Amino acid sequence: MRPIGVRPCLITLLALVPSCNFLGVMRLNQGGRLHKAYDVIQTLPVKVTKNAWGALLFEKEKPARTWGALLVACRTYGVVGLAEIAGRALFEIQPDNAGNCVSLVNIYSGMSMHEEAEQVRREMEQRDVRRLPGRSWMIHRKSSGLF
Repeated sequence: MRPIGVRPCLITLLALVPSCNFLGVMRLNQGGRLHKAYDVIQTLPVKVTKNAWGALLFEKEKPARTWGALLVACRTYGVVGLAEIAGRALFEIQPDNAGNCVSLVNIYSGMSMHEEAEQVRREMEQRDVRRLPGRSWMIHRKSSGLF
């Protein structure tokens, strides 16, 4: 974007976090940008929905992808405080998604915070959230198999 003279806003940066982080070119934590990204997430617009009886509900819409991108960036740069906030937000949005819990456990373990990691594991067990084993597909001579 810079070569063509476009300066990205923080929302654009949030959208690019997962792909840039994957490519290893992100330097989001320089100059406190992770905290700025968190501030942007906090100011996302209010979502208005109706419940089953037609009453209006006002709730903040903070998409799981946005929180997930922040969680991944926090893991990359070792920002545990924001990782905890993002992880807890993801637990509320997607309570059955074991991947979010495992990501937070891995962050804690990577920072030698083993008691905190064990606490998240216990919470997973109490809520009966289980990590599903990985699977792969293989196609060989027009037949496929799952293993």
